[in-house]
Amino acid sequence: VHGENLREVFIMESKEDKEAGLPKATISKFIREVLGDNCRCSAEARDLIASCSVEFVNMLTLESTELCDQQQKKIIGPEHILEVVKKLGYDDYLEGLNEALDQQKTTTTTKSGRKRKNEEEEHDDAAEQQKLFESARDEYESGKPTSPSE
Repeated sequence: VHGENLREVFIMESKEDKEAGLPKATISKFIREVLGDNCRCSAEARDLIASCSVEFVNMLTLESTELCDQQQKKIIGPEHILEVVKKLGYDDYLEGLNEALDQQKTTTTTKSGRKRKNEEEEHDDAAEQQKLFESARDEYESGKPTSPSE
């Protein structure tokens, strides 16, 4: 589904799927972080914030999808979201979004659940692995065990 058809499908799905949204705990945490512990928020206001948040995410997704279609890309990447944020006039948020993206990249886990390593850690691991291979080769060739630290 491309272009206008995608827009129609997306709008229909978002209307049908009004139950889906952000968890109330997430919205409450967000409100507490912004307003502090001294301020309270009514349930109606919390629901309105949740609804606006979902609509904003839908708008970003739709615009990013259209951008991907224009660029003949199949996957929405962070660069598409950042471009759309800028296009929509939310430039003030770009610095914070880039910081969040950098932080996310350093803490992203792999599919197996392990944390992704930075380049320096990967280099250190590769060097350690090379030492272990050399030690194993020496042990095999000499016929007697050696320790990896030799």
